[in-house]
Amino acid sequence: MEDPYSFCEICRINHTSGKKHSFSSKHTARLKTILKKFGSKISDSKKKLLNPVISKASSELSAVNVWCYMCSVEVKRHVADHHAIIMDAGLLEHLATSEHAKKVHQFFWENRLSKEQKKNYLVNEEGLDSFKEALKNALACYENEEETQLKKVINDDRCNLRATV
Repeated sequence: MEDPYSFCEICRINHTSGKKHSFSSKHTARLKTILKKFGSKISDSKKKLLNPVISKASSELSAVNVWCYMCSVEVKRHVADHHAIIMDAGLLEHLATSEHAKKVHQFFWENRLSKEQKKNYLVNEEGLDSFKEALKNALACYENEEETQLKKVINDDRCNLRATV
């Protein structure tokens, strides 16, 4: 015997409405809220495609995760190494995967959303490639700035050391 209940990930409830549930006012209101919230995170990230932002490594920034409503997975928002954090790189890489594209298609199909909005939740390969190229330049500039600051600190320490002797 088939179970009459279905679970809606958007509303986080079990229901017996079948496919009609996606047209309910509660479901559409929650869906609008989710798409607006997730869409703003994506649009902020997409602004960094041509101008990557790199900052000093910190445990708070490296631990930031984003829930992808389409894939139902948690994604690291930023990519970090020991010295620097590349802002939104993790989210952009996730948005460019073929698995995410499949899940976006499925999400839009199940929730009866217009196909025109799909592109807002995806990053194409060309966009990711241009991000990686811009990132190379940004990393070179960041490393030069860090090296210059380090040399300045070393020179200041030497001057202070000579003044005390």
